[in-house]
Amino acid sequence: MSSGTARRATVQEYVLEPGQRLGDWYQSDGELTVYVAEGSITVEVEGRGSWELDEGEAIAHPGALRNHWSVRGNGRTRIVLVYAGDS
Repeated sequence: MSSGTARRATVQEYVLEPGQRLGDWYQSDGELTVYVAEGSITVEVEGRGSWELDEGEAIAHPGALRNHWSVRGNGRTRIVLVYAGDS
């Protein structure tokens, strides 16, 4: 075992339809990783910019940065969100 600080991970899956935006701005403690399992999305991080992610791509950032995601394209999109915070 490492002598580093333990972190708890939470994994959530979201299934979104074309044109759907997942809520308002989101922020939390810890680190967020957004992985696109199917389809494509735009991830906007407030004050930092926006990124277009396609299937198989991911972005990670501090959860304290406000962010939101919206679906690109005409197909269904599956996003896997991994949140890692202090245990």
